[in-house]
Amino acid sequence: MIICLECNKEYKRLNIFHLKHHGLTEKSYLEKYPDAKIFSEESLKLISEKTKEAMWSDNTRGKFLKGILKRKKMPENLGKYIQKGRTLTNDEYDKSYSKERNEKISKKKSEWWKSADTNIKRKIMLNMKNNHKIKSEIENLFYNLQIKYISEYEIEGKFFDYFLPNKNILIEIDGEYWHAKNIDYDNMSEIQKRVIVNDRFKNNLAKKYNFLLKRFWVQDVRSGKLEDWIRK
Repeated sequence: MIICLECNKEYKRLNIFHLKHHGLTEKSYLEKYPDAKIFSEESLKLISEKTKEAMWSDNTRGKFLKGILKRKKMPENLGKYIQKGRTLTNDEYDKSYSKERNEKISKKKSEWWKSADTNIKRKIMLNMKNNHKIKSEIENLFYNLQIKYISEYEIEGKFFDYFLPNKNILIEIDGEYWHAKNIDYDNMSEIQKRVIVNDRFKNNLAKKYNFLLKRFWVQDVRSGKLEDWIRK
């Protein structure tokens, strides 16, 4: 909870309607009390969680992908980037995606990596290493069995690990940690929840385009379960 410095009452957040009773706006309130807070920590956390849930929902992602597809169909001379129903000029685009902007993003990523939990960093690095090894094993298997495949097959901006064109089958290889094997949703990390939402979205995409989507755990590859399935 936070305290309104005008009336000394506690609130989760100071909205514009409350401040209006004091003849203030958020801007004028903060100018009057520079160290004051508008939102409580609980309120900020709730807003962050709700925003993430909304952004990763199937409905929101569907609208986003439709926008991408619509943009792809437009003539190239419309410009590099479309915003609010109009095309940005090259100068505007360059300013939006400037060197300074990219450096700022890179700096933020570096800061996140330095401050990230050691266990998370270890899992990310291990996942990258395992992915490369597993990928080699799978592609060697396809080669030895003379199976045609396309890796990183794209559908509506989403990439699937493998597509077998002769069988019309999509294959996804899921890591046990990132795809939260045997973990209840309430006990998942934010990253795992995002991955699960993304998996559901890809499942729906495969169904939409009449592909058979088969998912295998990394352990299934190592135990020979994937090979046994392919040989059937």
